[in-house]
Amino acid sequence: MTAMHMNLAPFFINYGASSVADDAALTTYIAIINNKDGSTSTKCLNPSRRSSSSSASSVYAVSPSPRRKKRALSLIPSLFGRPSQKLMQPLSKRTKTAANATTTAPCWLMSLPIEVLHDIVMHLDTPSLLALACTSRLFRAIFYDDHLWQRRFAVDFDWASERRWKEQHRQLYRNHVTLDRRWQQGLVSPQYLENGHTSSVYCLARLGSTHMISGSRDRTLKLWHLPSRQLLQTKMTKHEGSVLCVAVSPDGKRLLTGSSDATCMIWNLDTWTLEGTLREHRHGVLGVCVMPNGQTFVSASRDHTLCVWRHAQNTPNGDNVQVLHRLEGHTGPVNAVQVYDDDHVVSASGDGTLKLWNIRTGACTKTFVDVPQQDDNTSQVSASLSTQQTGLACLQIDHQQGLLYSGAQNGKLKVWHVENEECCASLPGHHALIRTMHRHGNWLVTGSYDRTIKVWDMQKRQCIVSLSGHASWILNILVTRSKIISAGQDKQIMMLDFGHNLTPLDE
Repeated sequence: MTAMHMNLAPFFINYGASSVADDAALTTYIAIINNKDGSTSTKCLNPSRRSSSSSASSVYAVSPSPRRKKRALSLIPSLFGRPSQKLMQPLSKRTKTAANATTTAPCWLMSLPIEVLHDIVMHLDTPSLLALACTSRLFRAIFYDDHLWQRRFAVDFDWASERRWKEQHRQLYRNHVTLDRRWQQGLVSPQYLENGHTSSVYCLARLGSTHMISGSRDRTLKLWHLPSRQLLQTKMTKHEGSVLCVAVSPDGKRLLTGSSDATCMIWNLDTWTLEGTLREHRHGVLGVCVMPNGQTFVSASRDHTLCVWRHAQNTPNGDNVQVLHRLEGHTGPVNAVQVYDDDHVVSASGDGTLKLWNIRTGACTKTFVDVPQQDDNTSQVSASLSTQQTGLACLQIDHQQGLLYSGAQNGKLKVWHVENEECCASLPGHHALIRTMHRHGNWLVTGSYDRTIKVWDMQKRQCIVSLSGHASWILNILVTRSKIISAGQDKQIMMLDFGHNLTPLDE
């Protein structure tokens, strides 16, 4: 009997937090500050946007108003009956007799199979589910059922959790709601990785769930352990120029690097030995990717071309690579390339276009170009200037929405429909070239030469958070479920942790 009086009110604080930042018309501006004692902290530059704290280690919580609590309780569908006025009171003020006397669910509902009840309550939001748990022992037991929260986690966060979270899914769900709120408000714990590169850091690539590889103008590769932020290994490459881009094979056994010396190299990650070198490009290699089969590689170059190639043993020139196709069609540097599916890649170029290529045939199947409205009197010179301003430096693919995202030289984030090849949105926000972007779920994170990192909610197509912490151009960004990792011309690798003090988290 006494179990009915457990205080469930704290769940309102975190589960209701997903409604924070409804006013998405405003962007939260966060500055990363390096303190004299060597620590880092954050400062909200427009505190009216949210309740701000300058300490990066603070525990952030939003306590809803009584009016919001009452509104949440009123959301319970009529199927379950209406909670009594006693239930509308704070839990701490209810007496034992009142709690024991309250059961509002219809008897026929209580007789349904537990599996059916699980399906019914899956349609409730969390505050309503919490209120329902206060109506009977049965619904309280359902509220604490780990299987229910495992299902809600998979539906609400779009992926199934791992088996190691058994009997922890309610806490896992709670932490991820808090994590989403932190993303919306820019509540981060900033850190800079120590023992880093000695020159500009151009590229980052994730290796498994806990490691990362970085490449730099100093011609080295560094292997990092993300949870501890520790440097594990430094490898001096055989490139004669900067390491501009890196990609890890799907099985995590090979690393592909591209350099300003116009070469690509394949590395065995178990032994850190060089397995092959591509020398087909005439200028620097700006982007690389590994196809899902792990055997085919695509490189993009400043020479306006892409190469499709694979590792091959005992070739006549000793480079151990075989070129399958040279993809020609761009009229400017090919700044980025991404895997689209098993047979296709997408490239972004300084000529202002995206192209979809079939790597088996070497044919360009689609070209995406934003054609601005022009008067008949528009000169060729102004058209040329327009092309220069809309040159594309980076891209990301959103298969779920059937969209492509690209970063332009004029600081605009462009959104493209894959099916009709049209630019459907051009979003302002940055004040200089968008050099890098990375997507995770609904969040798209961009980094620019204006030295800011911006978080975009792509369902609303709005910038919700802008962060500044680099002293120079931002050259690459890597995004995980709880972190933004950025690299810059200032030689720094910065880690912005939204998941600090949240355990467990499913990365």
